Amino acid sequence: MSVPSAEAQLAVRGGTQGVILRNVRPNGFDMVTGRLAMLDEIHVETRDSRRQQTASIGHSLDNVRRTLERYGPPPSAQSWSTCEAFDVFGGYLLLDALIGNGDRHEQNWSVLRAQSSSNAGADALAPAYDMEASLGFQLADEARLARLRDPASFEAFVRKGFARRFHGDLQTPLVDLAARAYRMCSIAGRSRIEALIDDIARMNFAHFVESTNAVSEVARSFALKVLESNERRIQDAIGN
Repeated sequence: MSVPSAEAQLAVRGGTQGVILRNVRPNGFDMVTGRLAMLDEIHVETRDSRRQQTASIGHSLDNVRRTLERYGPPPSAQSWSTCEAFDVFGGYLLLDALIGNGDRHEQNWSVLRAQSSSNAGADALAPAYDMEASLGFQLADEARLARLRDPASFEAFVRKGFARRFHGDLQTPLVDLAARAYRMCSIAGRSRIEALIDDIARMNFAHFVESTNAVSEVARSFALKVLESNERRIQDAIGN
């Protein structure tokens, strides 16, 4: 899926399994979180909600779009070169909807700012990163297996993928947030996202999941079913 994102590899350190990510900040750029970018660009200071695991007040889809108006697409994203930064952010939300990542808060996206005035105009959205809150990662195998055996329980799990990190969208499904972002994109951006949706429809999820042998068979089966279910929901919400 051609969405600019951090290169990730499974790794083991001291006997503990985990993931390592390649730094998405190119040389010559500073990386600024969405929280600070919103304050700098549109003078919106996000405030923590009193409710845990929910959106910071002010971190809304409209404010993200306003913040990104002067930025370009990530410098490494050639297939997005005719698009705007918010178009690419819409691609991130499409990816979130596919993998069930509900943790796209204002610290989980960033912009890149050129350190030198000779690079004026090069400021851009950073590639996506920190997407481990997806594909049922938080479940033990026993819980995954129970849901795989109970279609109603599995469907309830998938439909609990809400955009809770966006102010005003606590109960908005990730798929619906991605659909709204798509409608907010430029003409070029909508065309690019439509191409992504076509790519998703052709993906061999089974091959992708089975190639990841560092997790259990139950975890792979669960991830495959999540991807297949969310792909159908994306087609229903945005597909042509």
